[in-house]
Parts: sequence; structure tokens; C-alpha cells
Amino acid sequence: MFKQIALVFCALIGISVSASAWTNCPPASLPANPSPVAVGKSSCIVEADWVQLTLNEKWTRKVKLEAGQSYWFSGSKCARASSMASEVRDEQNNVVKSDSGSSIGYCFRAPITGTYTLSYWVTRLNGSYSFAITSGCLSKSSCKP
Repeated sequence: MFKQIALVFCALIGISVSASAWTNCPPASLPANPSPVAVGKSSCIVEADWVQLTLNEKWTRKVKLEAGQSYWFSGSKCARASSMASEVRDEQNNVVKSDSGSSIGYCFRAPITGTYTLSYWVTRLNGSYSFAITSGCLSKSSCKP
């Protein structure tokens, strides 16, 4: 009986420690869309909100984009990481746009209507951290690439 209670207690502590990691390392604010078509959090076509990523682990989503439309992607990470990278690939797996840095914010225009792959990942962790908390948002924009 004591062993079962100890296992439950350890599991509860593990959950508590894991949950505190999220609150101790919130991602920075996302770089602002300079020319939003819509405003507010709902303006994200694709959104990654408080996603935990290990080093080089990719967050990836497929999204249908319209030819000639400009889009703004922004990404941020918490202080556990010092850099991240992102890319947008077309249906033939060609890189349409990519960026890296301590935060990401870039404008691009879809050359053709189709399904694109959006990815971002942490490229450098600080100290002995094994993961970082990240956020990202893809939205329509009237920005000029």
C-alpha cells in the first residue's frame, strides 16, 4: 500500500514540475504583422500557441494559400532558447521563404494557389535545458515581401 501511495505522490509531483515549466518560461510576444488584413488573435490562419519543442524538433502544419496573397508569419520562444528557424515550402517541397533568429517575423507572397507546409523549430537551447516553449502565427497581410 505504501508503495502505491508513493508512486501516486511521485506522479503528482512530476505533473506539478512539468506544469511549472510552462509557467516559468512563457514565449515572448510575437512580432507584429505590419499590415494585418484582420486584427486580433482570430486573425491567425494557423496558430501554434505555447508549443513545447526540443532542439530541432519541428512544428509543422499544411495550409492552403492563395496565389498573389501576402502572408505574415511570426514566431517566438521563451528564454530557454536563444534562436529558432522557420520555413514555408510549396507542394514541390521548394522553400518559398525561410528565416531564423531570436524571434521570427517575415512577409511572403504565395506564388501559386496550393497547399504549403509551414514549419518552425528551436535551433539553440540555453544551458542544460532540454526544451523551450514556443508560439507562432500565420496570417493574411497586405505587407510587401
